[in-house]
Amino acid sequence: MKDHHAPESGTPAGAAPSGLRILPPGGKPRPFLWRVFRFLMALFLLWGVAGALALTVIYVTFSQDLPEIASIDQYRPGSTSRFHAVDGQLIGEFAEERRELTPYDRIPLKLVQAFIAAEDNRFFEHFGVDPEGILRAAFANMKAGRIVQGGSTITQQVAKSFLSREKTFTRKFREAILSFRLEKNLTKQEILYIYLNEIFLGNRSYGVQAAARNYFRKDVSELTLDEMTILAGMPQAPSRYSPLLHPAEARRRREYVLVRMAEEGFITPAEAREAKDKPIKVYPIREIYLAKTPYFTEHVRKDIESRYGAKSLLEGGLRVYTTVDQTRQIYSDRALTRGVRQLDKRIGFRGPLVNLPRHEWDAFRQAAKKRWPELREGGRLSETRLYTGLVTHLDKAGKNAAIQAGDHTGTMRIQDMNWAHKPEYGRENEVITSPEQALSIGDVVLVRIFNAKEHDDVRNMLAKKANLDPGKIEVPLYFKLEQTPELQAALVSGLPRMGYVTAMSGGYDFRVSKFNRAVQACRQPGSSFKPIVYAAAVEALGLHPATMLLDAEILHRDAVTKVNWKPRNFENVNHGLVTARFALMNSLNLPTIRLLEKLTVTALIEYARKLGIASPFPNQDLSLALGSNCITLWELIKVYSVFDLLGEKPGYTFIRYVEDANGRLIEDHRHPLDPFLSYGERIDRMLRAAMEPRERVMDARDAYIVTYLMTQVAKGGTAAATNELGLEIAGKTGTTNDSFDAWFAGFTPTTATGVWVGFDRFQRPLGPGMTGGKAALPIWMTYMRQMMGKTKDGGFPTPPGIVNLAIDGKTGLLAAGGGTDVFVAPFRADNKPEGVAPEAGSVTHEEIFRSGDL
Repeated sequence: MKDHHAPESGTPAGAAPSGLRILPPGGKPRPFLWRVFRFLMALFLLWGVAGALALTVIYVTFSQDLPEIASIDQYRPGSTSRFHAVDGQLIGEFAEERRELTPYDRIPLKLVQAFIAAEDNRFFEHFGVDPEGILRAAFANMKAGRIVQGGSTITQQVAKSFLSREKTFTRKFREAILSFRLEKNLTKQEILYIYLNEIFLGNRSYGVQAAARNYFRKDVSELTLDEMTILAGMPQAPSRYSPLLHPAEARRRREYVLVRMAEEGFITPAEAREAKDKPIKVYPIREIYLAKTPYFTEHVRKDIESRYGAKSLLEGGLRVYTTVDQTRQIYSDRALTRGVRQLDKRIGFRGPLVNLPRHEWDAFRQAAKKRWPELREGGRLSETRLYTGLVTHLDKAGKNAAIQAGDHTGTMRIQDMNWAHKPEYGRENEVITSPEQALSIGDVVLVRIFNAKEHDDVRNMLAKKANLDPGKIEVPLYFKLEQTPELQAALVSGLPRMGYVTAMSGGYDFRVSKFNRAVQACRQPGSSFKPIVYAAAVEALGLHPATMLLDAEILHRDAVTKVNWKPRNFENVNHGLVTARFALMNSLNLPTIRLLEKLTVTALIEYARKLGIASPFPNQDLSLALGSNCITLWELIKVYSVFDLLGEKPGYTFIRYVEDANGRLIEDHRHPLDPFLSYGERIDRMLRAAMEPRERVMDARDAYIVTYLMTQVAKGGTAAATNELGLEIAGKTGTTNDSFDAWFAGFTPTTATGVWVGFDRFQRPLGPGMTGGKAALPIWMTYMRQMMGKTKDGGFPTPPGIVNLAIDGKTGLLAAGGGTDVFVAPFRADNKPEGVAPEAGSVTHEEIFRSGDL
């Protein structure tokens, strides 16, 4: 019989029979909801683990390569490199991001509060990311129908500035992670410090200090409330809220910031209303280096970038203290600009800019007023600015033209346009006698108004005609005809004894052409190369001021090309036997060529290299004596400075010293005579100068003799016009064939200056008579007159071993008495004339040559 209590076959002992449930303790089954709860708990736990694992993976993945900002000391943003003139004034700024790092305690509290009110009013409460702020911003933006609030906290904006600019979800994750880290490692004040130095505020301005300078030309500490709130309103959209580009939008945004500040209790409602009513007054960004010393600053910029690298220049915050003297630079620019304009006018008038039919006149006037607001009715025209004027009438009887410039109508007299002859070779000194010779009705031309002196001259003339007091005469508006020169020029000036380059103008207008003709243009120097030939002859051949040279015809046949060359003097006059003094003073070509024949071309090239000429010498023939190979103006000034320094190289520099962003001195070229040195620094430089003397490349006595020969050029030769300056000057003019290049370089005991004039592309010669003495020398004199003022710098120092002797100019022998041909010249004590000049006609040329002269 079957036992119903025994387990069925195949059922393990102790196991529940099939179809039976094991009850929980207590004997009652668990309810269904409990089982659901337990399932959900397990599911949530699984999700939690998976979520945590996913977040860990995301954190690890997106936190890779994040910037490490463990302390505020690690915040070292790229900062602007600044260049300064010799007196410390700023002449240039260079940066990828224009920024001036400013300590937090120098930033006004209200400016900080303005940014907090506008950007992140819960800044001191959140932990880097503010969910509540994100929701509030989204609601405000939906309500306004446009973006009025941002969801990013100030901390997130700081984090964003350290990351790439791309707008992706990946960057958002990285931004949040970095925000948490910043909040953990930095104080709130340190985060604000970074933010206020990092935030982009348009107009190439990064940080509040740069923005304050660029928009308001103020230090950040000087900003008023209305100005602060303009800046605080810009981070969301710097272009849209730019007070320069969109003043109306900037005004609305400022009002929003003021309201927010009042709501937060940072300002009173009365302060908000007062600031709201203030007009917006901002300035365009100033390109300082364009306005002050552009060619000089650009030359230094290239040097710094080549030696330190672009990154150091644009991000390193270098402080470069240059040698440029801004006053001398102004004189240089003025002299060059005035000289080029005058020379360009002598060459002729290239015609109007365009000729307009009558139906286009009104549109032209409107366009002119838009370009120059002062051309509107009642506007005050500037005497330093060129305007476009429309020729509306020609008065043949009165010999003048009616000119319309915007809403201003004036007169152009014949004497104010008489230079406008056709620009044809040989007509350089012509004048026109009637306006229609140059102008037609409808012509658009460049004009300028009279300056103060010209205006007073006209007033006095009209008063004299009317027999009235000049103060009762109202002068009508007069215009002068102008044109933008095609002619170019360069000027460079330095202090040889200090080795400082003090001024450099590399062209007529840096904005039009950045090519620096002072250091980059390799041009034929013409006769300004002759002092190098004479210097070589003084050292190698024993030439002195009384050496007799033959000024007679030469016929040279090239052994290779079989071409005959028959050079001549500039005036095509030969003088027979002349002294070396006379030959250089009058820039005679034939004696100089004969000197080179004795020196040899190879020896002269080696000598020029020793003096400092680095340009190539492709023409290695006798034409080298006449300056047929190109050199730069800068090279010529360095060579002339060797003569000024009695045979020592000047060691010119454009830089006094350089500091890094922390003020550490990394380069120093200051001379002991630098007026801005302290007493201790001066002693240090004197010791250094004694330990590191200049390189000597000439005997001091020989250099002094060359200097003397060059003073004779300025006293009675091709540069005799310099006598009116009342200075001791040594120099040399230079003119190339057909006057394509005109030069004058000269030096006083303290200053060396050179000028070059010519066309960039050799499109035409300067014209007959446009020599170095007529084209370049006037610019040189204008500069030196202004630069020296009433200063007299004495004579050139005489080295030991020099004796002064009276020489008979006809024979080169010692003068027996006085006379018109007698001159006093310096000689080396070991190389001087010994014979005394006999009576006139008692000595032959052959006897002079046999006496040992050249």
